[in-house]
Amino acid sequence: MFPTQSNTTSGHRPFVGAVGLVNKEGMLVVLSSASTVPTVALPAAVTDIPCGVLVDDGATQSSASSLAGQQVEVQPLNPGENIRIKAYGAGVAGDILVMADPTANAGAQAGMVKKIGNVAGAFVQIGNAEEDFADGQLVLVRPALQLVIVKSTVAAPAAVVNADGAFAGLNSTAVNPTKSDFDALLAQAEILADDVRALRGTVSGMHTALLANRQVKVA
Repeated sequence: MFPTQSNTTSGHRPFVGAVGLVNKEGMLVVLSSASTVPTVALPAAVTDIPCGVLVDDGATQSSASSLAGQQVEVQPLNPGENIRIKAYGAGVAGDILVMADPTANAGAQAGMVKKIGNVAGAFVQIGNAEEDFADGQLVLVRPALQLVIVKSTVAAPAAVVNADGAFAGLNSTAVNPTKSDFDALLAQAEILADDVRALRGTVSGMHTALLANRQVKVA
């Protein structure tokens, strides 16, 4: 033991459950303090940072094990050791797993992991799946804890209405163009203006998205 590392442990360690955690084994938990006592509970927000996985819910301690204050065991999220965590949804080996939203489905998926999606926002990456998995399975995970940002998607540019050569097709051989000739030119010019306005909106949307994701700087 190094002199500066007194009272340290490796592997799982005991904590007090801030709430009843019976039947929550395999779920992520977060660490907090209650009157100087370190306690653990299920995550309450999608950006909560978990300290580990509940591996013993303390259910054998007493008949009141579903109540707060029971001693439980928590395994840290150590990149050097894989661990099993309950999955929300299915996936395959190699998938990036993030913490499921604990506020969704009336809290039913609190403490679970899921495959990262394409919805923009901030998520807590728990690690990578080391096997294919089904919904509700205790999936084997290699921890790699970090905060990840899924960027906003940018809509594809609007389709161009004017076909190539549309203006050239309006060429008139008449010495004195008629009103219908001018009306046809005006109609194509208005379509061109619509295209320009649509392009401007698309470029503005792309600029806003890039600013939000810090890809460009404000001049």
